[in-house]
Amino acid sequence: MYEGMLKIDSLNTEIRLKVAAYYYLNKNFEKALAHYLIILQNDKNNLATLFNLGNIYYDMQQNEQAIKYYERLLLLDKNNSNVRCDLATCYMNMNNTSKAIDILRENIKLDTNHLQSHYNLSVMLRKTGKTVEADKELSIYNSMSASQPGSTK
Repeated sequence: MYEGMLKIDSLNTEIRLKVAAYYYLNKNFEKALAHYLIILQNDKNNLATLFNLGNIYYDMQQNEQAIKYYERLLLLDKNNSNVRCDLATCYMNMNNTSKAIDILRENIKLDTNHLQSHYNLSVMLRKTGKTVEADKELSIYNSMSASQPGSTK
């Protein structure tokens, strides 16, 4: 349905976002990428597009590409804790654990309640042999997750 609407108005960002999201949700990453890249040509600072491009490349395990879009997004949306956490994971996937740890520590300074950052930091610290620090972060994660609504802990 939306594809037909794009034939009438190919520059309609709202419709193109819906088409791209449809392809992304159905794991047709190539088609989703094509639509997101068209949006980016017309709106270089479209936050949703930058976010979704980062996520698609992340899902495709193309970490360098994901980093490129996550970093662009963070230039525009400096307080996005989820994106910063995903960025750190990309660096971890590329075996740049020290960079990932630095990003997560920065993320926790900006958002002390970012649950996933505490967990990821504990995992990465453990990988580097810093078990005392890792245990501290895991403890923070456990106490925070236990107090989350719907928690079974």
